[in-house]
Amino acid sequence: MSIEAVRQFNEIAESDLEIQNSLEVTTDVQSLMDLTVILASERGFSFTSEDLAEYYSEESRRLPDISLRNVMLLTKKKSAFESDPEVCDRLPFLAREICRKLNS
Repeated sequence: MSIEAVRQFNEIAESDLEIQNSLEVTTDVQSLMDLTVILASERGFSFTSEDLAEYYSEESRRLPDISLRNVMLLTKKKSAFESDPEVCDRLPFLAREICRKLNS
């Protein structure tokens, strides 16, 4: 259910400029995920940063050319390859923001 809550919050975030602007100024993946959980909670959604990481992992696997690097970085594994930043642009908003932070 929690990943479903992430999906539902993503639908809101896709069209809410206030959420987007708040998340885009975060400096790293952890701060992005922490703020996402807070903003979602303020709007009645309940999920953890671990749920958000799982959501990102699921969304990333939907794209055949997503880099393994991004999933590995999120799960804190050391060896990985560089990814193509254009891949991020094809992900839903929350997953796209995580992808961008992983590539910055």
